[in-house]
Amino acid sequence: MSLRLYDSDKSNDGTLEATNGGTLQIYGIDIDNTGCVILADGGIVSTDYAAIIGGTLTSTGTSYFSGNGPTTLSGVTLSTNSQYYILGGKTTTVTNGLTNHGTITVNSNNAEADTKLLFGTSQTLAGTGCVVLCDVNNDSNRAQLNAGSGAMVTQAADHTIRGHGEINAPLDNLGTVEADDGVLYLRNTVTQLSGATLTGGTWIARPDSTLVMTTGGNVTKNQGTVILDGAGSIFTKIDSLADNQGGFSVLGGRSFTTAGDLVNSGSLTVDGGGTFTVSGDLSGTGDTVVSDGSVLIATGITQNSLTIGGSGAAGSAGNVTPVPEPGTLPLLALAALGGFFGYRRRPRL
Repeated sequence: MSLRLYDSDKSNDGTLEATNGGTLQIYGIDIDNTGCVILADGGIVSTDYAAIIGGTLTSTGTSYFSGNGPTTLSGVTLSTNSQYYILGGKTTTVTNGLTNHGTITVNSNNAEADTKLLFGTSQTLAGTGCVVLCDVNNDSNRAQLNAGSGAMVTQAADHTIRGHGEINAPLDNLGTVEADDGVLYLRNTVTQLSGATLTGGTWIARPDSTLVMTTGGNVTKNQGTVILDGAGSIFTKIDSLADNQGGFSVLGGRSFTTAGDLVNSGSLTVDGGGTFTVSGDLSGTGDTVVSDGSVLIATGITQNSLTIGGSGAAGSAGNVTPVPEPGTLPLLALAALGGFFGYRRRPRL
């Protein structure tokens, strides 16, 4: 069963609801939803050549909202655990900000067509939810997050953009950007990439996924949070890292080798059986954690704390400096806790 709202603009004074397997179609009109709720509870709410102004969109269970055609969301909140799908080849435009506590999926049906979430002016993408980009066959055009001319998208601290596709909008990322199941491109300016410094934000590459920033230089100083999780996780901007003042984690068996010495005044984590190799000395006032089965290799180590073996087994090591020779008792004692670290022998002069 379907109910179509069309012909003239409407005002919602309470709750509009799709239920019992039915579809509520909003076609060719504006719905003033200020202070009210549109609910998909056992049904589907679809929009086409429509605008929803204000209020809250809520879906339950497997119910969802479907942008079947051009749709505008103006000052709308998507509630916790709710689902909004943008079908392949369609565009949903955001005006007056968007608070997303649910999931917005761009190209939800994996179509071979350009699909867009468009912020017409500079706005904030707020909330605790996520936008998921779903390209097809690594054709990033199939799932896009865009902005109008001269506009910037600010992603708030608790929000996430993830998946595989492209972010064409200039981005101020106070939250999390995560490449997952493919390649995620950032094709415009990133506020947090200033010269060779990554000044903030959380940046994640998951297994067999690549995070690509096409603008700016390589990162030698990290003040944000960077996570490389698993084999095939790639974020080439971070390969030149020499000064870690934020958080840097190498997880899931991922190995990483620095280009030279590394100064760590932030936090460094090696977990899941991977190897972290410093091509020189690891120094600084930071904290390093090497989990059970993982390996840290450096010519010399000076850190505020060094935890080896997971579960805090080694405790705080204070100022850790290299033992004179590999294989002495201090090295063996740390290795016995389950994690491993090593030193390159300096040539005797």
